[in-house]
Amino acid sequence: MGEPRVPSGLEDLARGASYSPAIDLPPGSELVPFSGIVDTLQEGEESIPSDLASQTKRVLAKMVSQVQAMGLTASNIVKVTVLLVCPKSEFPVFNKAWTEFWGTAFPPCRRAHGVTWVPGTGTLIEVDPIVVRFPEEPTA
Repeated sequence: MGEPRVPSGLEDLARGASYSPAIDLPPGSELVPFSGIVDTLQEGEESIPSDLASQTKRVLAKMVSQVQAMGLTASNIVKVTVLLVCPKSEFPVFNKAWTEFWGTAFPPCRRAHGVTWVPGTGTLIEVDPIVVRFPEEPTA
């Protein structure tokens, strides 16, 4: 199966980074854009967590769950645009949660923006992934 990879010449930029600087896709790959994904109440909850780290982990897990519902995996996520409602000083909190979430996996490209609001009550993060279906993978 085709896998995304860091383009030749950019490997040093990717080494030890929490995101990929760029991604090469195999020929015949198909992009699947998503709408924004935010944290929502889970069964039995009265409110979503108020801290950025918890919301980040929950939103990333929700994103991967939606990708898996298509019969794909987290490795099919090639880029994530992130909207953050937090002071600049809290960016390291987000980055730590992001890095812990991806672990040793190949992280997608990422673009993060500080914004004044995202949809939802108490929501601090919205993610907007771009997913790739590789040529050998079935369509849903």
